[in-house]
Amino acid sequence: IMDMSVWSFLPMGLMLGMLHALEPDHIAAVTAMFQDKKGKRSLISRALFWAMGHGLALLIICSIAVGLGVHISDRFTQSGEALVGLIIVGLGIQVLWRLRKNKVHAHVHEHGGNKHIHFHQHEPKIIHSDAAAHEHSHKVWSMPSAKNIKAMVIGLVHGTAGSGGVMVLIMASTQSYLHSLEYLICFAIGTLAGMGLISVALSWPLALALNSAFWVRQIAIAMIGTCAILIGGNHMLASFMNMAAQI
Repeated sequence: IMDMSVWSFLPMGLMLGMLHALEPDHIAAVTAMFQDKKGKRSLISRALFWAMGHGLALLIICSIAVGLGVHISDRFTQSGEALVGLIIVGLGIQVLWRLRKNKVHAHVHEHGGNKHIHFHQHEPKIIHSDAAAHEHSHKVWSMPSAKNIKAMVIGLVHGTAGSGGVMVLIMASTQSYLHSLEYLICFAIGTLAGMGLISVALSWPLALALNSAFWVRQIAIAMIGTCAILIGGNHMLASFMNMAAQI
C-alpha cells in the first residue's frame, strides 16, 4: 500500500478523531462524571481530561506497536472494551447512588384546609471559621482535582481499548513510522477538539435542566445514570459476544 499524501491523511486523522469523540460510550462516560453543583465548567473539564488520557494511551500503545511491527489482537481490544463497559456501568450506578444518598423525600403541609406536597433534599451544612474563610491561595496553577485525574484514567482505559481500531486505520493510511506518529497526533487532537465541542454543547442543556425545578433536576440525574448503565451494559455485552465468536 502506497503512503498517502501528508495533506490527505493528516486532515483525515483530525476528522476521524473528532467523529471518534461522538461515540455513545465516550459521551456516556463523560456525562456520567458531570457534577451538577460545579456547573458547565465541570463537564468541560472532565471531557478534556478524558480526551487527554484517551489520546495519551493511543499515542503510547500505537506508536510502540507500529515501531515494533506488533499486531494488537482482537481479544486484547475486546477485553479492553468490556472493561470500558464495566466502568461506564459503574459510573451510572454511582450517579444513581448519589441521587439516593441525597435522601429525596416529601413533606405534606396544610394551609387553609388545603394540603399540598413538596419534595426536597437536605444538603449537608458546611461551617467555615472566619480564619478559614479568608485563607486562600493565589496560585495560577494547581494540581488537577481527583475528579479530573479519575476522568483521565478512564480516558486511558478507553484509549487502550480503542488502540486496535486506530491501528487498522494507520495501516490503511500509511506505512511510514513518522507519518504514523503524525496521524496519531492529529487523531488525538481531533478527539480532544471533538470532546471539547461536545462538552460545550451538552453543558448548556444539562446545566439548564439541573438548575430548573427540583423534579426536573432529579429526572435529569436519574436519566444520566440510567443511560450510562444501559450504554455501558450494551457495550460490555457486545464485547463478550465478540470474544465468544472468536473462540
